[in-house]
Amino acid sequence: IFLVPRFETTVNQFANCVICLNLFPDQSILVTGNPEKLANAFVAETLRFESPAQVAPRLAGADATINGTNIKNGDMVWLLLGSANRDSAKFNNADTFNIERTETRNLAFGDGIHRCIGAGLAEAEAATALRALIKHFPDMQIQQPIEFQAPFGLRGPRKLLVTLK
Repeated sequence: IFLVPRFETTVNQFANCVICLNLFPDQSILVTGNPEKLANAFVAETLRFESPAQVAPRLAGADATINGTNIKNGDMVWLLLGSANRDSAKFNNADTFNIERTETRNLAFGDGIHRCIGAGLAEAEAATALRALIKHFPDMQIQQPIEFQAPFGLRGPRKLLVTLK
């Protein structure tokens, strides 16, 4: 079971970075102008904006009432990570892709004791791949439209066709 989330989230994470490079040209110009400094910020913002894992299942450890809904000990609860990463109470202009934002802590890999053990590696891999992509294919363009996968909980394209200039 560890291999499936690792593979799917890594592929989707990087594909979402490529998509964001194309969808947000002002941010793309920033990162391509200084990839050594800004690739990590671009990856972090992509994780917040287009989290590859949109939900996380948890079992309630105690009875609780949240906004009038009763949850019993042992109930399955689905945390909506993608929604939390767009929370306007946490992120200024939450629906804007901005690699220069100051509030960068997101829930793409969970948090606390449930934070993905491979999060740091996944972020470093994506930043390294992004720097290489920018160096070797600076004019790459996505062929539109982008069709996203249907599985519940994952966010990434079914396929990602690009053209190189």
